[in-house]
Amino acid sequence: MSKLSLRAPKGFNPFADHIGLNVFRPAGGRCRASFPVRDELLNPNGVLHGGVTYSMVDTAMGAAIHSLLEKGDSCVTIEIKMHYLKPVRDGRVSCAARVIQCGKRIAIVSADVKNHGKLVATAIGTFAVIPHPHRGDPRAADEGSPSP
Repeated sequence: MSKLSLRAPKGFNPFADHIGLNVFRPAGGRCRASFPVRDELLNPNGVLHGGVTYSMVDTAMGAAIHSLLEKGDSCVTIEIKMHYLKPVRDGRVSCAARVIQCGKRIAIVSADVKNHGKLVATAIGTFAVIPHPHRGDPRAADEGSPSP
């Protein structure tokens, strides 16, 4: 997998910008993402807030699925089950997401989260696959032309 970073324009996902999330080029139902741990991302106990980890996992899972979809299709999270295994206090947090099954309407994805090379969380997610709204509509064959 290429290590080229795929970054949306600043402001596209303000929360991802805030946590410094890097998403590495998703392909073949896989995606990697990472961010540096900073003081403002810690909870009052001095460990990384679980919501930040969840957001990275959700983003990587969605990107992994999107790499398998037809042009114009999208996906949305139905649910993600996270298992937090160890606290994170510093360093860089990374995740590797992998599509387990991608059907016409539902996709199942797993992800492992690491910090300092150790597994700190694992997740499994269910996503809805949303087909392009005009798929199968003969009037949409030339989407660039105006409607009659």
